[in-house]
Amino acid sequence: MAGISGREAGETSSRITGAHTNIFLSEATTLEENIKTVMEARKNVTPSPTPKIQKVIFLLRDNEDFFQKHYEPRAVSLGPIHHRNKKYKLGEKYKLVLTYEFVNGSEEKISEFYKKIEENINELKKCFEKEVIEDYDDEELIWLLLVDGCATLQYILRS
Repeated sequence: MAGISGREAGETSSRITGAHTNIFLSEATTLEENIKTVMEARKNVTPSPTPKIQKVIFLLRDNEDFFQKHYEPRAVSLGPIHHRNKKYKLGEKYKLVLTYEFVNGSEEKISEFYKKIEENINELKKCFEKEVIEDYDDEELIWLLLVDGCATLQYILRS
């Protein structure tokens, strides 16, 4: 359990791999085999030591209507998953305004926040599944986290 491990291809969010998901109690023929199957079930799961921000499991993403209704952002995207989607470009502009308000127009505050995130970027990256941030370099991810974080806090302060 030491270290943080990403999901493997075919692995579900509960860390059960496809090779092991076909073990069902009905396949066992005796009570002893059923008990053994239950007792060995834990071996098929590799728990993640900390929850991570990840994409919605492919089974739900494949159902486009369901995904759009329940998981896709409607106006503003937060975080790296939908960040580059052009349909949220207007939301990005609003986040910049909220960020400006949060730092009270202070370039110095923005620099301080940037440096703080930069100092902790390796630890922050561990909060995401690898596939979520693999297309982002550190500088882009730092800026994204800064803007999204400040905008979110300002939005909360306004409420």
